[in-house]
Amino acid sequence: MNTNSRFESAPPRAGRLRIFTLYEDFEAGVRARQVTKELSRRMALAWDVQGDMWKIGTAKRVGKLHQLMAQDAIRSDVLLVAATSLDKGQETIVRWLYSILGWKMDSALPRMLLGVLGDELHPPRRADWLVHHLQMFASKNDIEFTWHGVEQSTSASRWLDEVARTLGKLQSLPESCLLAAA
Repeated sequence: MNTNSRFESAPPRAGRLRIFTLYEDFEAGVRARQVTKELSRRMALAWDVQGDMWKIGTAKRVGKLHQLMAQDAIRSDVLLVAATSLDKGQETIVRWLYSILGWKMDSALPRMLLGVLGDELHPPRRADWLVHHLQMFASKNDIEFTWHGVEQSTSASRWLDEVARTLGKLQSLPESCLLAAA
C-alpha cells in the first residue's frame, strides 16, 4: 500500500528541501510526521519543505514500487527513518537503504540521514543493531547522520534546532533564515 503523503509550506521560498521518510508502523509514522512539520516550521523562511512518507512494508527490493521509492529517496535532501524496533529484525530498512544506491546515477545522495528511533519502553542506544547499521550506511556514503529517541522529549527541541542548523550549513544557508523553537 502506498502511504505517500506530501507536506508543503507556502509560499515558495528560495529553495526546496525534500525529506523522504521510511517508517515502521503507525506510531513511528506519527513521530516522523511531527519531526517533518517541526523542521518545516524551523526552515520556513528559507525553504519550501516537502516530504514523502512510505511505510517500510512497501519497501520491496524489486518492482515498479521499489523503483518509484528509490527515485524519490535519491532525489531527497534528507532521509528520515522512523522505527520503534531497533534489533536485527530491521534489516529490511538497511537492505533497502543500500539498494537505493543503484539508482543514484548522476545525482548526489541525500545530505543527511535522520533517525527517529525507539519508543518509551525501548529507548535507542548507540549499540543497538539499527543505530549501528544506520551509522555505518551514513559513514560509508558520506552522509551526515543524527538520531533521537522518543523518550528524550525534553531534548527534542534542541535536537531539531541542531538538525536545522546542520541542514542550513549543508545547504549553504545563512543561520538568520532559521526560526528558533517556539
